[in-house]
Amino acid sequence: MNRYLKSPLLRKWFWIYVVLFGCTASSFAQLYPDEVLADHPVSYWRFETNLLDETGGNELLPAISPDFVAGPGSDNRAFSTNNGRAWAAGFGVVELFDLESFSYEMWINPAGVNQSTYLLMRRATPPTGGSGENSLIFNYNQGRIELLTDHGEFVPVPGFELADNSNTWHHIVMVYDEEFPGVIFYLDGQEVDRVEGLIEFLNSGHDEEIYIGATRESIGEHVFNGYIDEVAVYTYALTANQVAAHYNAAFPSAYTARVIADNPTVYWRFEDSFKDEMKLYDLVPSGMRFVNGPKSASNYALYGRVSQFNAQNLYNFSAFTYELWFNAIGRSSQSYLLFRRAGNTQQAIIYAYNPNQLEYFSEYNPRPAVTVPNQTDAWHHAVFVYDDAVPEMRIYLDGVLANSRPGAAAGGSGNQIHIGGSDMGDTFDGYIDEVAIYDFVLGEERILAHYNSPFAVSVGDWSIY
Repeated sequence: MNRYLKSPLLRKWFWIYVVLFGCTASSFAQLYPDEVLADHPVSYWRFETNLLDETGGNELLPAISPDFVAGPGSDNRAFSTNNGRAWAAGFGVVELFDLESFSYEMWINPAGVNQSTYLLMRRATPPTGGSGENSLIFNYNQGRIELLTDHGEFVPVPGFELADNSNTWHHIVMVYDEEFPGVIFYLDGQEVDRVEGLIEFLNSGHDEEIYIGATRESIGEHVFNGYIDEVAVYTYALTANQVAAHYNAAFPSAYTARVIADNPTVYWRFEDSFKDEMKLYDLVPSGMRFVNGPKSASNYALYGRVSQFNAQNLYNFSAFTYELWFNAIGRSSQSYLLFRRAGNTQQAIIYAYNPNQLEYFSEYNPRPAVTVPNQTDAWHHAVFVYDDAVPEMRIYLDGVLANSRPGAAAGGSGNQIHIGGSDMGDTFDGYIDEVAIYDFVLGEERILAHYNSPFAVSVGDWSIY
């Protein structure tokens, strides 16, 4: 506190003066939320430990986070998909791609009814376009766990039978051995299927992602109904002896030691967390959490993806403005900060479709963009303004006009708003805060006023003479 305010009597008269007469000191600048609200956004999400919309009634919905339950063996935990509604994912997992041979290992318990669900999905979009996946799926063909690939390399499809809705733990290993070449499945330590064939490589490029208990496509659907534990991915072919040794090892210490001794690339134990034992890629649960926001320790921000599916009042705009703070602290690849879809047209803010680029998507070619370094722990204020009177799209970064592009943005009807991702997933691996949408052109003077507004006022900064 300022030294002139240490006297209780002076502090008393100081507050009387503030209340009765106001204070014109520069440190009494309008706070950031007040500046935003003064400009009447259609929706404004502050993410102050809730998902409420300050102005438009569009409260956001998080995906349901996995629970942790008793796992296989003793003193061991696993994660539950909450009756087929929750999952976990890793983004930018480049070390899990460009593999000649690989192995998937996990324990699963199909405790509920499953129909066409995913145990594990590994997916990427290579530089040449298209996409590819190598996934473990359950009950696409009734009563079977199978390997799903994009190119249908195997006939018959590798897999084995497993009873659904059984509430029984099983150890599952799938090995692709390029020297064989082919796929080998193991169930509870024993080989149960072997199919020859070559898999097309999953090359890195964009969207290197892994989903545990779910698929990237039709996000929220095809979620495994049961429990998953001890997921490991290896960049080589496990041997039959290694698989048997893992299965026969006692939980928790002996099993963990056996797996780590065989040097998996990643190993998620799900012991009440989503941390990677190999310290490479921690997973993000399908829900979200609140983190420290920009400028002030008392300000919170969003980490994760949240949605609203009845946001019709955020469509049919002639002009519009998106405003938000973001921090690209993680390694994002082809991700979304804000997503609206009007018919077949996206009206979105995307990040790292082109390296280190924050862009408006999709009507413009080339897309209006600004450069923001990936994996940098720094907060930025971003405003995207579509001015239909010109027409053009303008991007302001940290209060300054950074880029503009002439051309009309499509209007149209819709009802979805996603923050931190899209309707297909594409989750931004970073923090987002103070998201506001306006149904008009926010002027440059107001943008600068917002950017320069503090989030909190410190009494220690006030000088009273």
